[in-house]
Amino acid sequence: MDLASAADAIEAVFDATGEDAVYGEGGTTGAPCLAIPWRPTRERQMAGVELAGFSIAERSLFVLVQKGEVPAPTQGMAFRLLDAGTTYRIGDTPVAHDTRGLVWRCPAVEEATT
Repeated sequence: MDLASAADAIEAVFDATGEDAVYGEGGTTGAPCLAIPWRPTRERQMAGVELAGFSIAERSLFVLVQKGEVPAPTQGMAFRLLDAGTTYRIGDTPVAHDTRGLVWRCPAVEEATT
């Protein structure tokens, strides 16, 4: 699949499953984007298990976002899902989620639900 086709396919996934969000310092104002909160399946099954004082559920939450919408997500910044009112703070360095570098995988911590 060429890069343009891959980008179109990823955009279709985000259009279908992404949640309206803003990316910014406090998660309340900033750049609009579509975000997908994600827990890998195996680790989701182990949610709540304690390991070295940290819950696996806490350590395995990510927010996926398209690089075209958020070119350089940064540790300490946040995504706020507009409908749910949930804020996810980026807790570690984001990495490319796919081999073409079209999607960021941002390790995150859920902060609050309003």
